[in-house]
Amino acid sequence: MTFFEPVYLWLDDERPAPSGWRWAKNFGNAKQLVHLSCQIPGRQFELRRLSFDHDLGGQVVEVMRQDGRLVRKEPSPLNGYHLAKDILEFVNLGMLPPFAWRVHSQNPVGVQNIKFVMAQVEVLWAQQEWPDWPDVV
Repeated sequence: MTFFEPVYLWLDDERPAPSGWRWAKNFGNAKQLVHLSCQIPGRQFELRRLSFDHDLGGQVVEVMRQDGRLVRKEPSPLNGYHLAKDILEFVNLGMLPPFAWRVHSQNPVGVQNIKFVMAQVEVLWAQQEWPDWPDVV
């Protein structure tokens, strides 16, 4: 059996991650860590826990191009709900083993939406077999 670095993922653009957790401040960073936890070639991590925030605000950023012009980059509209939907897709394909999760968002509608998707994820996990997978609860 191959062992991978265990990851505790904290998705939040403002609140710092607890000690020992990896802090993903946006959808893209979080999705990359989740993808690197999938059972595919190049896998690097074992996702053990994920704590979701829903709203991932961010600020408009101005970037200097090589020609000296400033370009405005808008923050991504993607949020914790979108990450939950991507997780559902990975699990539906049998690529992402079970992990513990929770939602720490203060947005009540966002909390409900993430929990709705993750409940579907848990149904799929229950239908799949993950031999030799450690208990994550």
